[in-house]
Amino acid sequence: MTNKYQRGAILSPRHKLAAAMPASHFLAGVVPPANFGTIAHYQLGGNSQYGDCVSVSEANAKRAYSVALGNTEINIADNTVVSWARSHGYLNGADLSTVMTTMETAGMPDVSNVMHCDGSHSAVDYTNQAELKAAIYTCKSVKIAVAANQLENVVNGANGWFLFGARKDSSIDHCVELAGYGTAKYLAQLCGVTLPKGINPNEFSVLLVTWGTCGIVGWQSLQNIMVESEAWVRTPTDVVNPTHKYKETAMGDNVGTINIQDLIAILQNIDAVVQEIEKLLQPATDKPEGILPFNGTLLKELIAEIMAAAKNPALLSILASVAAGLPAPYNLIVEGIIAALQAANPTPAPTPVAA
Repeated sequence: MTNKYQRGAILSPRHKLAAAMPASHFLAGVVPPANFGTIAHYQLGGNSQYGDCVSVSEANAKRAYSVALGNTEINIADNTVVSWARSHGYLNGADLSTVMTTMETAGMPDVSNVMHCDGSHSAVDYTNQAELKAAIYTCKSVKIAVAANQLENVVNGANGWFLFGARKDSSIDHCVELAGYGTAKYLAQLCGVTLPKGINPNEFSVLLVTWGTCGIVGWQSLQNIMVESEAWVRTPTDVVNPTHKYKETAMGDNVGTINIQDLIAILQNIDAVVQEIEKLLQPATDKPEGILPFNGTLLKELIAEIMAAAKNPALLSILASVAAGLPAPYNLIVEGIIAALQAANPTPAPTPVAA
């Protein structure tokens, strides 16, 4: 039988999943409402022709997030999703964590040419109903991988389809978003459809977004199409203008989700090339207003090199001087790292020179 839709999800390498920060770290204490859900103009994104579901789910997550917050719906055109997936090699298959990592620094532009990226991603225990509820409510959308055969049998091109009584299927091949949860009755009302006979109106269910639609999947059916699968959230789900990604948290001991003190302990023995520090800190000539091409990987490399520079007071003094002239938020990032070094290093590090 020919599939109406394409799939394209590959499970993330197990070592990446094992090493991922658990979302429970920041979801602890969240008390979500009993029912929650977001209806948006969910898109197909070329997934009837290409296996780009992992990329399409990124665009749909932005839609859910913006609508749930009461903002103008983020509209990333289907052809943009296809072009983005093609340019990164994700057009006909990709794993979830790799796509999210790319989205942290190389996002998708919306129809107004505003760039949308991901925050850092964390793993969700999708078998834990309380944690999954908290994740959906907090982040407005959860990215998961499923076995799609039984989904394709019920998705009909309109919102409000139902999947209950699904059998176990471990053939994971499709990426979708979860944008709501609650009783089957609540989600049916949210979708504007009548609950079919035979479905318990009080059964806990989820709102699943796929192939340009959203539908209602019973809890046990969700588990049965996610055998040994994975679930992720981004924090935040949408980052506009990624050059400001670390601005709000750069002044303290934490830069984004990176704890400087933890990195100091980890990086003590790294033999970094200290000569690269000055090059990394120079404003890029091809960027407007001297914005640096920062991303999470580069930041970690920079911290490693600053750790090496801490052994050379003269070089660290140059670093402190350069930091004062950097554009925000990078001056705050580097100054925060130097402050952490001052606390961790018995040899006092110099204070950044005022601009």
